[in-house]
Amino acid sequence: MASRTLPKLLFFVLFCAFPMFGQTPFPFNESGFASVMKQAKAENKPVLYMFYASWCPHCHKMREEIFPEPEVAALLNRNFLVAAQDVELDGGRTIARKFNVTSYPTFVVLDPNGELLYGFNGELKKPDFIKEITDAADEEKQLPYLKKAFGNEPSDGNRALALIMALRKAGQPTSNVATRYFSTQKEEQLVSALNWKIIANGISDMGSREFQYVLKHQKEFADVSSEKRVQRKIENIVSEALRPNAEKGDTVSYNRQRVLAKAMNIRKADSLVYVYDKQIYEKVQDWDAYKKATIKATDVFASKDYSALRNTAAVYLAAINDKNALQKAVAWSERSTALQESKEGLLQTAKLYEKLNDIPKAVAAARRVKEFCERVGFGTKEADELLNRLQSK
Repeated sequence: MASRTLPKLLFFVLFCAFPMFGQTPFPFNESGFASVMKQAKAENKPVLYMFYASWCPHCHKMREEIFPEPEVAALLNRNFLVAAQDVELDGGRTIARKFNVTSYPTFVVLDPNGELLYGFNGELKKPDFIKEITDAADEEKQLPYLKKAFGNEPSDGNRALALIMALRKAGQPTSNVATRYFSTQKEEQLVSALNWKIIANGISDMGSREFQYVLKHQKEFADVSSEKRVQRKIENIVSEALRPNAEKGDTVSYNRQRVLAKAMNIRKADSLVYVYDKQIYEKVQDWDAYKKATIKATDVFASKDYSALRNTAAVYLAAINDKNALQKAVAWSERSTALQESKEGLLQTAKLYEKLNDIPKAVAAARRVKEFCERVGFGTKEADELLNRLQSK
């Protein structure tokens, strides 16, 4: 029996292993940016640069499965010097920032002088990747050609849109192109399917004439696109204006954009302001501002969001001592637990009551924690410790 099984097992192992060893790895040039560009200049050949991270599964899939494909490899070697850079090694982040690389893998095509010709990103299937590298080698689809075509006729919406879409794909700013194009358009010309696409993809300034016109004429723009797309643009432009400043903790720039967002008087814009208010005030540890931003707005915008309720109450537990504010936090924590019962939420409620020095309610809440843990099979150590501490007061 064993003698029959062994050959079959050996055949199975060899058969399964064959694809693994049959694919020849693609020979990326990873000698560093300066060295790569020196070689590109010597060979007078454009560079396709792949920016990747060692922890990125999409990057590994592209390197190991797509690049080695014979058709792909032949196309690449014919048209480009192909290089790769791990963003976490050898100044990779500095080089990545130079080309606005924010996700991995990102593919950047440069001429021998380092000028950006084309860009795209993400894990792609073989046909899609072949299309991208074919377009990247086509002069009429490269950024210098598109920029020149638009510059020759800035009132041509199709040329403006072509350039904007290429810039977006390459991770480059688009607002200057859109602004220049719209300077050739009167307000009564703005509502059209083509102009909507240019606004949707090229305008990022909340205070711009074009976006303010969209706010005042949402129905008309919905008729040439859709209501959903118009609403998504409004949400995206508010998020794009507020998020970076909130993440950096830049309160001056944030407040400037916040004024514009609040002036819209749109519920969705107000709800995004609420989200980013919490983020920036927590980041800069301005607890008075955090309290002011959340004390009323949490009930308005997060009453059905157990996670937002619990997280906001957690900030109060950690950083805010005002008794009236803590009473609100207890209510949010209780509401959160009613929406989604959890050990963490129940513990938080008990600790908030403890912080308020309402020991009877804190003890009752701690007992609920213990009962919950026993019911679902969790350990009761934290609940027991909390109960002991409360009962000793």
